Amino acid sequence: MALLRNAHLPKVTAVLAVVLVLYFVFWYRLSVRCTTDSALSKLEQDMFAKNSKNIQLEMENRKLRAEVLALKKTSPPLPIPLTPNLSPFSSPRPSPPSLSTPSLLPREASSLPPPSPSALVESTRGPSRSSPPHSSEASVQHRVAVVVFAYNRPQELSDCLKLVSEFIPAEFDLVVSQDDDVAGVTSVIETANKEHSLTHIQRLDRDLSAIVDTKSKFYRQYPGYYQLAQHYKFAFSFLFADNDYDFVIVLEDDLQVAPDFFTYMTAGMRLLEQDPTLLTVSAWNDNGRPGLVKDAGRLLRSDFFPGLGWLLSRSLWEELGGDWPAGFWDDWLREPSQRRDRSVIFPEISRTHHMKGKKGTSKGQFTDRYINPMLLNDEPIDWPSVDLTPMTKSNYDAALHKELEQATYIENPAAVENYHDSTLYLEFAPHQQQEYFNHFGLMTDEKAGVYRTEYEGITRFLRATNVVFLVREGSRAA
Repeated sequence: MALLRNAHLPKVTAVLAVVLVLYFVFWYRLSVRCTTDSALSKLEQDMFAKNSKNIQLEMENRKLRAEVLALKKTSPPLPIPLTPNLSPFSSPRPSPPSLSTPSLLPREASSLPPPSPSALVESTRGPSRSSPPHSSEASVQHRVAVVVFAYNRPQELSDCLKLVSEFIPAEFDLVVSQDDDVAGVTSVIETANKEHSLTHIQRLDRDLSAIVDTKSKFYRQYPGYYQLAQHYKFAFSFLFADNDYDFVIVLEDDLQVAPDFFTYMTAGMRLLEQDPTLLTVSAWNDNGRPGLVKDAGRLLRSDFFPGLGWLLSRSLWEELGGDWPAGFWDDWLREPSQRRDRSVIFPEISRTHHMKGKKGTSKGQFTDRYINPMLLNDEPIDWPSVDLTPMTKSNYDAALHKELEQATYIENPAAVENYHDSTLYLEFAPHQQQEYFNHFGLMTDEKAGVYRTEYEGITRFLRATNVVFLVREGSRAA
């Protein structure tokens, strides 16, 4: 029996060992299970708390959205920001101050439609200017954009942007409006955008078949004038209808600006607000060549719109933008139905100059004889301190007619050479106009019955040391 018990002992020991192992395994798993359940319970409690908080936030957000929707129904829409797409590497430039001083002219709500959806608008902006190269009193009162129109002249555009960036007040927005997608021009804009703060918009839809017969002989002869007019409409709609600017200073890519160009334009804003008989302010004198001009600080009035660096107000765009022509926009603006007896302010010595280079839409008309010799002002004027009241119509007309009354009458152009340091006037009949204007080196063409720089039938210029008035026969001054 003892031998039998000894024979079964190992088996019993093995069974007990297995039981003990199973017991410890069961105990360990039970402990882990309890610990896990405790952790899961705490996690579930945390998640429940977070969900409750999220639900509360969502309810608050819904309440806020409902309040915003209610406000939108009772408030006018806000303007679209000028930078719909910021470059990932750029830092946004601070928005110009909003208008704080009301305009002296009435401002109606714009009824213009936004630009065509098919016209692509790309807006990118480079690094902000940290300090202004020039300051402007207009920045306190107005939102001002400077737009440079570009198409296919990369070198001229590069030169133009360098000068504009040097002189532009930091408070003004610089905008480059590109027609089409000429690679060299796009590259210049991208380079400038990295160096300066500018906005780049682009007109890519150049199909005009909906507004003009593109198969006509006249269109095929002058397609550039139609494309340019629609490019202007595209950019002005973007700046005024979409971005609520008060003034836009208009430049083209082949223009060089004088150091006091922007302060001159700022003074022009003051004039446009004070005198409703003004159409615009231009930086260009069509007869501003050597021998014909002298005084950098003198301003003149004209019934002829010269363009070539000019100021467009919101009120004028809202008046004319809805009827903008398919082509030849500048001649259209000179027509009586648009001008409405309003005049243009321009300086005796131009504040813009045409660069010599690739010819533009006009194919170089007048370039060699009249445009290239034009003087560009190099004597900056402190325009903020200049009293502009003599330029309002009543004051200007009174001074002009007084000067004419005191002037010496001469019978023919050659008689000017007999005088020195004198004020002279000379009448001309229609058949004498070409002869007289050619004699003095004045531009001879007219638009809508008005000669270049003419004001109420009077053309003023210098001849040697004399001031000369050419007076149209039958005008009020004759």
